[in-house]
Amino acid sequence: MNQEHAAYLTKNFSFFKKDFNFECGDGWFELIKNLLEKLQALNIPNLCILQVKEKFGALVVYSDKELPHVRTLLFTACKASLVICEICGETGRLVIEQSMRYKTRCTKCQQL
Repeated sequence: MNQEHAAYLTKNFSFFKKDFNFECGDGWFELIKNLLEKLQALNIPNLCILQVKEKFGALVVYSDKELPHVRTLLFTACKASLVICEICGETGRLVIEQSMRYKTRCTKCQQL
């Protein structure tokens, strides 16, 4: 994720420790922002996001709280990421590259 998007998220949401690193593309910025807004609305004291990354073509977010409503939001974002291009944010699909890596890409970004 580019520095501008990462800075916006870490500035506007208190879930992150200093020097947090987002390990995913900019195409999921809005999805992550929406997820964080929903988590913020839950008002869970001291909720900490430990990691945000792409894994097997999907957005994976780890938190320090194993609460059912938190897990549901994280799973919902993960599932939604499978139809959003990780690079540009357009409608995408899960593809397997020749290197056997899973990625979620739109038709245009799949050609890159």
